[in-house]
Amino acid sequence: MPCFLLCRWDQSTGKENRLQVFGPPPTAKIVDALIGPDGAFADDWKARVNDPTSQHVHVNRGGSLPRPQPALDVFEIQGGETIERGRWKTTSTLAHHMAPFLRSLAYRVDTERGSIVFASDTGPCKAISDLAQGADVIVANCWNHQDLMESSGEALGQTGTLDAARFARESGASMLILAHTGPSLCLPGSKEKAIGDISAAYGGKIVFGQEGMVLDLWPRS
Repeated sequence: MPCFLLCRWDQSTGKENRLQVFGPPPTAKIVDALIGPDGAFADDWKARVNDPTSQHVHVNRGGSLPRPQPALDVFEIQGGETIERGRWKTTSTLAHHMAPFLRSLAYRVDTERGSIVFASDTGPCKAISDLAQGADVIVANCWNHQDLMESSGEALGQTGTLDAARFARESGASMLILAHTGPSLCLPGSKEKAIGDISAAYGGKIVFGQEGMVLDLWPRS
């Protein structure tokens, strides 16, 4: 988030649409702590606003002086909201993770080309199962092998291999992307076992997420 927020502002001319940030509490607190007037990056953006060389760069990019400070709109959502913008719609619901200490949300994005559910970190729960019904793609947290998670006490509020498979199967999704996988699940042999166990319970395509992976979910013909 810090890189995205700061870089988008720095590369802008001041004529773009205001950035809108949606998330559960404490999203507003986090954003302010990063690029607010007293945030972690305040000295950085204040230097860019006031330094003559940085001002010239801004003008040469198409901006005008005085250079505006970062401005964005933050919306804190609780779960259950639907946000529509042009060709896409996002629906949120409350996830089963870290309550009551954090409010974790899952999101469904519907577009003209397909629908994808970002389940986030969560244990199995009806709210997310309902959200995922009829989706094309599920991105699910898969921390470890199901039996190891249950025997180690790590299954509460997280999804293991069999829970992820069940979730994708019951939603009717054609693709399951495994995310936030634990280090032991990524080891040689362990990864293959996980895919095998999931395949036995879910007939769709399985993608084991990797750092930096890029997927074209709906390639145009």
